[in-house]
Amino acid sequence: MGAFLSYSIVSGLLMLAMYLVYKVVLSGENQHGYNRSVLLMIYLVAFSTLPIISLLSRPGTSNVPQISIDGATEIVATATETSAPVWGTVLIWVFIAGMAAVAIKTLVTWVKLIGVIRSGEKLKENDYTYVVTDNDRFAPFSWIRYIVISRNDFTSNLPAIAAHEKQHIASRHWIDLLIAQLVCMVNWFNPAAWLMREELMLVHEYEADKAVIEKGHNPRDYQMLLIKKTVGARFPSLANSLNHSKLKKRITMMHKSKGGVGQKLKALALVPTLTLALGVASIPAVRAAISTISSSEVSIGKVAKNCRRRKRKRGVSRSKV
Repeated sequence: MGAFLSYSIVSGLLMLAMYLVYKVVLSGENQHGYNRSVLLMIYLVAFSTLPIISLLSRPGTSNVPQISIDGATEIVATATETSAPVWGTVLIWVFIAGMAAVAIKTLVTWVKLIGVIRSGEKLKENDYTYVVTDNDRFAPFSWIRYIVISRNDFTSNLPAIAAHEKQHIASRHWIDLLIAQLVCMVNWFNPAAWLMREELMLVHEYEADKAVIEKGHNPRDYQMLLIKKTVGARFPSLANSLNHSKLKKRITMMHKSKGGVGQKLKALALVPTLTLALGVASIPAVRAAISTISSSEVSIGKVAKNCRRRKRKRGVSRSKV
C-alpha cells in the first residue's frame, strides 16, 4: 500500500501541473470535443508515465552488492537495513481512510440514483429510456441510457431537454465521469482531482448545449430554461445534469466563436509542463520522502516486528565476525 500511495502522490503532482496549464491556455476556448480529449489525455499521461519510466529504467540484471560471511552469500539491500518511520504508516492509514470515505459516498450516491430511476415511469424510445418522475425536486439528468425528467418538464419542455440529455448519452459522458470519480477516489487529497472532474463536467455541458442550439432551438429560450432549472437538485459526481452550476460560463460559451487550429496547438504547452513536473519529482528531497512512504508498512505492529528481526540479524552477524 505504501508503494501505491507514493505512486498516487507523484501521479497527482503530474496531473496538477498539467491541469493548471490546461486551465490557463485551453479551458476558455470553444473547442469542446478537443478539450474533452485533452482532459482525458491528462488522466492517461499522469497515471501511466511512472509505470512506463519504471519499466524502461529497470536494469536487466541485479546490481545489488553481495558479501560473504562464513562462506554464506547474503544479498544486502538498503531497504531491509533501515526501518520506515511511523509517519509513513500514519499517512498510509489516512490515505486508506480517505479512499474509503469517497468510496462510501460514491456508493450512497449510486444507490440514490438507482432508486430514482427504479421508482419512475419508464418510457422506451430507441436507444434511450425516459424515466418520468412526479418528484419535481430533481433537475433533468442522464445516466448511461436513462433520461430522468419530471412529469411537468416532460409535458412542457421535452424537446430542448431531450436534445441536451441525448447528447450526453450519445457521447458516453457517463464513462468520463466514472473515470473522474475513480481518480478522485485514489487521489482524494489532490485538489486537481476534484477540479478536473468539475472541468470535465463543464465541457460535457458545453457539448450538450451546443447540440441543442444546432438542432434549431431558440438560444434565448433555451438559456431561460437553464436559468429556471438552476434550483433543482442534481447528482454532481455520477450523472450529467441540465442545471450544472457553471451557468454563466455556459451562456457565455454559447456566444463565443469556435476556436481554430492555432488554439488547439496550445495543448503542446503540456509537454514541457510534464517534463518540469517530473523534474520536481526527481529532486533528492522529494525522492527520499516518496521512497520512505513506498517502503512503509500498513501496520505499525509489522514495522516494529520487522525492526526487531533486523536488530537480531545484525546482532548475529556481529557475533559471527
